[in-house]
Amino acid sequence: MAPSRAGTKTASEVQWIPYFVSCRQGAEEAARELGVKLLWDGPTETDAAKQNEVVEAWITRRVNVIAAASWAARASSRSSRRP
Repeated sequence: MAPSRAGTKTASEVQWIPYFVSCRQGAEEAARELGVKLLWDGPTETDAAKQNEVVEAWITRRVNVIAAASWAARASSRSSRRP
């Protein structure tokens, strides 16, 4: 795999960061326990605008709950402030 641009990581690099591995495992376990469907998705690189697009798509799909780990909280706050 070619190295990512400075300051960014690709989805394949991000998905193996221990924090995100642990988050996904916990989310999958909780979804099983609650009997709900888990939608685990994200942008292909660490780009706040792309993360906003993913969150906007979830809002459009009218999912019941959104939990997001933001790369840039200020840049992603537009979606998180929606009612």
